[in-house]
Amino acid sequence: MESNIVLPIDEKIIAILNGYSEHFIFTGNTDDAQFYQSLRDKIIQGDGIDVDTLLFVAKVTSNKVLTSSALNEALTFSISNSEMMSDAREIAADFKNNATYLVGFIAVHLATFQ
Repeated sequence: MESNIVLPIDEKIIAILNGYSEHFIFTGNTDDAQFYQSLRDKIIQGDGIDVDTLLFVAKVTSNKVLTSSALNEALTFSISNSEMMSDAREIAADFKNNATYLVGFIAVHLATFQ
């Protein structure tokens, strides 16, 4: 028996997945870009997403938040320009908020899956 969950269309989730995909395209990581595009497409089309895939996304995203928070702290010590530091903190905060929303969205739907 397959364990797939059909997630509702959530505009913020779509925007987050688009942003992740664009980031990975920009950095040349086409495999990860395609992975996030595939998730976005499945949500938009109403296709089920495997529970293991959702757990993987939640785990990877959580780890990236922890890593980026530590990296952000290290970077802010090395940035002398206060405007650049402010921009770096804003980007890090947006990433953290988006990641938290994504993980929460997944957790809520996994918790209600039967």
